Amino acid sequence: MTPRARPRSASSPSDSGCPCESALDVTGDDATQAQLQFVSVQRWVAGTTYDEEHSDRLRQRLDVLRGFLASIDREPDSLVAFCFLRKKDTGERFVSTKRRGVVNEQIDSYVQAQGWTGKAAVANGNIVRSFLIHNGIPIGGKAWTGG
Repeated sequence: MTPRARPRSASSPSDSGCPCESALDVTGDDATQAQLQFVSVQRWVAGTTYDEEHSDRLRQRLDVLRGFLASIDREPDSLVAFCFLRKKDTGERFVSTKRRGVVNEQIDSYVQAQGWTGKAAVANGNIVRSFLIHNGIPIGGKAWTGG
């Protein structure tokens, strides 16, 4: 399995710039298309989409992310930016441990509010965490242990 990270094709003017769109036939509702316009979503999809993945599975992952973002009233790029701070003296960007913890709690709350339990709860929470990880934010959640 190899990720489908493909560069933007200059020969296709209708391309939104999302590597996933040329790799998969990602058609869908306007919300899905709008979500694919965010750089952070493009980065995540490019890093996590595999040749064997059906576009329905990608849409399901995008739906989970979109639902989470709606629950906290943020856009994808805004969530990523929220997790970073800058050092006053150098301007160097770093991940805020406190804000990462806040987001992790928000993910857990969202999963609980959706009524997901067991494997579905872990898998759907980790979809959101995967988005953050692929945007440079180390974050961990529960692992499915089969119980």
